[in-house]
Amino acid sequence: MPRLPKLFERFPGLSIELVIRDNPFDLVEERLDLAIHRGPISDTSLMVRASPCCLTSAYSTIKAGRLRRLLGGHEAPGDPSRRHLAPRTRAVIDFLLEQAREVERQL
Repeated sequence: MPRLPKLFERFPGLSIELVIRDNPFDLVEERLDLAIHRGPISDTSLMVRASPCCLTSAYSTIKAGRLRRLLGGHEAPGDPSRRHLAPRTRAVIDFLLEQAREVERQL
């Protein structure tokens, strides 16, 4: 939480309601714009973004040849359209990614 003041400095009109749960829940039913989740996601209707450290690990695994294509001829869907994201949600996601990259550089 020590990085949140930077977010509010950048976007003074932004407000955040932080809800912490240890069980799955419905984002739409709870009227939430964004969730941070660790582990497998069972709801395929959600847009998912991996953290930079996860992507780096996946890239290393692919480069080392430890993965092989199972469904040749089938392509994964592209990045979901961002036009449906509220600007406040996009701002928070971009900020979180920026902060994750900063933490990763410090490691």
